[in-house]
Amino acid sequence: MKPVPEIDPELHGLLDEIVRDPRSALRLTPRRALRHWFDTDERVGKPIDATTAERHLLAVHREALAKLLLDAAWIAYWKAPVLSYLPAERHDGDEEARWNRAAARRVELGDPGVLLTVIEPGLTHARAHTLACAALATVPSDDARYAVATLLPRSEQGESLRALRSLQARLKPGELAQRVRNTLGKRLCAAGTLEEACDEYAQAVDLGEGYMRTASLLSTLNLGCFLGDVQHVQRMLDRAGRELAEDAVAMGPLLATWVSSRPPLEVQRARSTLAQARTTKAEVLQVLLRQIYS
Repeated sequence: MKPVPEIDPELHGLLDEIVRDPRSALRLTPRRALRHWFDTDERVGKPIDATTAERHLLAVHREALAKLLLDAAWIAYWKAPVLSYLPAERHDGDEEARWNRAAARRVELGDPGVLLTVIEPGLTHARAHTLACAALATVPSDDARYAVATLLPRSEQGESLRALRSLQARLKPGELAQRVRNTLGKRLCAAGTLEEACDEYAQAVDLGEGYMRTASLLSTLNLGCFLGDVQHVQRMLDRAGRELAEDAVAMGPLLATWVSSRPPLEVQRARSTLAQARTTKAEVLQVLLRQIYS
């Protein structure tokens, strides 16, 4: 489990001062279309009328602030994740409580902006995307780009797919590339393009290890069954390892929820496809899928 984010005392003091000062002019949200921020390393500038605290914040603590914003965005998101496997390092309720205690004293103001959201306890799911945008504007990074693309609401499916594709073109093979492909698979699946989603998950399988690899493998196996592609299912089962069992079982409930939303004829085809695949390397995965399709 990842350690709870901590705020440096000086950084906390600056944030506190900035949100209390009615003269503060800092706005940590991109002024241009999001697509621009995926193709540039431009950082949010210092406002002409910035206060001394704001200038010092951006001059000395910019990277720390960006990390803080990104941590807060993911904490907010995991309160109500959309069709996502809960990762082992997720921020649960206890972690958030500790994060909030470390983060701030109560600031009795209305809503002066995203900075107050960061230092005040009680992050809400609705602020996740705003916080991610603020992190991206503060210090453009691929991690922030991924958060912005992923945390877009389902109503902006098309924009999310475009942003993820743009980020995918920038990345070398690795853990973030795997997460991007998994998220593309999730979005494409939600859009009903199962073949493309199945392919994204399949390409993600060997880009990383552990929990994320299991998510990729189980997702592409499931979609292969629903597409009736016995050869694909056979290949994926042959690539599976016994060490995936515990993670796969933990992912079962979300997969079962998706399967329950599909028409009975599709589930019957998935069950038939799985029955035709033969392997001795992934019995746990086969048993899990059989139970879900039953």
